[in-house]
Amino acid sequence: MKKNVYKIISIFIILLFAFFVTSKINAQEVIEVTAETFDDLNPLVIAGSPLAGESPGGLVSRTLNFLFPLTGLILFLLISWGGFEILISSADQKGMEAGKNRVTAAIIGFLLLFSTYWMAQIVEIIFRIKIL
Repeated sequence: MKKNVYKIISIFIILLFAFFVTSKINAQEVIEVTAETFDDLNPLVIAGSPLAGESPGGLVSRTLNFLFPLTGLILFLLISWGGFEILISSADQKGMEAGKNRVTAAIIGFLLLFSTYWMAQIVEIIFRIKIL
């Protein structure tokens, strides 16, 4: 019973504090946010980065141009590693299963990568925007 009373009192105090704080805010003190305000706060503009004028979508597109080839390289390495693991442990059933699982995971990863690439291509065609 005491805990409930303390909870109610604390909620009442918080609401009372919030009311007094918000009642002190004057509508004329609101800062207008403009492009210059964002540029003053943008760390890319402050640092003089060549990416400063780009939108978040442009940054993602530039990142994807590097990530897709990198994931392809990782995919190749995983399939090679799995094949080598199968080759080395042809007498050991556990090692052979581990190699098969690694190759299977790499192929599933390839299918996911392939499908996301083509989904991005379809979105480019439908919305007429450049993603990749």
